[in-house]
Amino acid sequence: RPAFVLSKFIGAIPAVVVAMVGLPGVVARFVLQQAADNGDTEYTAHEVIDLISNASSRSEFTALPGMARYAGLLGLIATLLALVVAVMILLGCLIRVRSAVFGLGIAIPIGMLLVGTLAPDVIAKLTPGWLFASIIDSIDSNPAPLLAPMIVTMLWTVGILGSAAWSFSRMEL
Repeated sequence: RPAFVLSKFIGAIPAVVVAMVGLPGVVARFVLQQAADNGDTEYTAHEVIDLISNASSRSEFTALPGMARYAGLLGLIATLLALVVAVMILLGCLIRVRSAVFGLGIAIPIGMLLVGTLAPDVIAKLTPGWLFASIIDSIDSNPAPLLAPMIVTMLWTVGILGSAAWSFSRMEL
């Protein structure tokens, strides 16, 4: 039975990564490269948030990250998506109502990210939100730890999958 949970996870990850990170990442890279080639300005993640909230224009320029760094950032985002898939699989083992699985499957990882970005550093470094904050800092060209937050997120994913396998093995079919 635990192999069934793992097979669901392994089967879902390629489709989720390609659909939610791979294709949009390639298109975004192409669009950003065209903007850089045309001399259009690009903004950091925090500046985009400021632009949206203030609706004002800026003239600061941030260079497009190199292809290796860009691919690495997409890989980190894929790690966060693996956590979301694991949460949905766990919820699928615990809850019979599909709409609740979907709603909670989105709400719980967002809550984990918010706790990681809003909590004190001691707590934040124990959540996947640490990886999210590190990705944002890295996009802003700030030095940010990436390996340790990625390991924390992977440990959460493995723990959640272990919980799902345990829950599924105790379930009566």
